[in-house]
Amino acid sequence: MIIKYPFWNAVDRNPKAIYACVSLGEACAPKAVNKRSILIDGDIGMVLSACVS
Repeated sequence: MIIKYPFWNAVDRNPKAIYACVSLGEACAPKAVNKRSILIDGDIGMVLSACVS
């Protein structure tokens, strides 16, 4: 979770930025960037595999 804070802050400071998160059971974003977030609740291996197929 601690690695997410710098990304959330960067997106909050840059109105053109979008935050993306793929995490099984923990895809979340703070209210400040929620409208500019792509949150995928899933296993990253399965998500990437589905994107390539």
